[in-house]
Amino acid sequence: MMTKNFVAPNMSMALKQVKIELGPDAIILSQKMIDGQVHVVATNHLEDIDFAKVYGKFDHELSPTQKKRDIPLPLKSGLVVESKTPAAALPLYSPKKQEEEQEGLATQIRSDLNLIKELLKNNFAVAKEDYPNHYEMHSAIIKKMYEKGFSKNVVNKIIANLNLDIQADEIWQNVVAELMQLIPFENKELLNRKRLLSFIGPSGSGKTQLIAKELMYLNERRFTKNYAFIFVNQNNLKVLDESKIYGRLFNVSSYYVESLAELENAYQRTLSKDHVFIDFPAFDFNKPSQNYYVEFIKKYSDSFDTNLVFPAGMRKECLHQYVHAHGFMNIDSISITKLDEHRICDEILDYLIVHKLPLRYLSLGPEISDHFMCANKNFFKEYFLNSLTPAVKKNKSIESVLTNVTE
Repeated sequence: MMTKNFVAPNMSMALKQVKIELGPDAIILSQKMIDGQVHVVATNHLEDIDFAKVYGKFDHELSPTQKKRDIPLPLKSGLVVESKTPAAALPLYSPKKQEEEQEGLATQIRSDLNLIKELLKNNFAVAKEDYPNHYEMHSAIIKKMYEKGFSKNVVNKIIANLNLDIQADEIWQNVVAELMQLIPFENKELLNRKRLLSFIGPSGSGKTQLIAKELMYLNERRFTKNYAFIFVNQNNLKVLDESKIYGRLFNVSSYYVESLAELENAYQRTLSKDHVFIDFPAFDFNKPSQNYYVEFIKKYSDSFDTNLVFPAGMRKECLHQYVHAHGFMNIDSISITKLDEHRICDEILDYLIVHKLPLRYLSLGPEISDHFMCANKNFFKEYFLNSLTPAVKKNKSIESVLTNVTE
């Protein structure tokens, strides 16, 4: 048992030293700050302590006048665990000792706060060393990409390869370049695709117009005329009329079916064709029994090339729901339509990147003569430079971007 002096940078470290050397029953006799260091006197030999000298007189030694004073009980030290001193004999702080204790506590708090400030300063210094000239740019890129609907996974991939020690305009151009590397563009020619070309998507997504646009695009490149149409629906006069129009317009066989049996019959009548373009109806989430075409797809799954068609502006939640509903089939590609109406397709692109689904076609406008193109880096480079890069004027429209790329 002993009384010992301890010196440490702060009170927390001083108390740890006391506990290690004197044990958990040690008691602090005094503490001072000298030249920025905490000086503590502590002991574990309670019998040698003159409590009257250290804390003041015991309660039974106080005069009646002194007993009436509101003298607080001593603050329990974290080191005095289960003290064996009887409760009636616990010493009382004198006002002077209480003031010294509070001063020491305030000194400890200031010391700890300075330590925290130093740690934070060092951490930020390390971050700025990683991005010396454009640390703020790092945050700006993340914020902008999140606002456009890109997920954390995709943003991290873009940020990981960026050189931020360059001019701001160059950084945004590098962001676009990294994004171009992530988008999975399809590079499969039609002649290398499977025989049954299916177009699946929500109602109003522009599947039927996309079929016509693709055929006009292919006919300009002397595509074979040995193909046919099958339009799958139920009690839909508009689709019935479209099937007749497409047959006359392209001078090929065109079938409209309303049941699984009629679909099977139309398929058998097109076995001699090189390719069959099939326009499927929107998936009925409320009445799954209406999705009779699902059984047909499962039966001939090895012969299908599946192209999911979604309008620009479609949210990732809806996109995921539709893709999940068709999880029974292999999805070969995604096409984006109605870019003239929504002008934004960032969430769709993010979904394609995360799930590695190839992007096939882009379509603008409801008319067959409106812009149509195979998805490519040139278009999206213009698209993102127009929407991300501060130096690029924001007066370009989707129409002008498509025109510049296709010309």
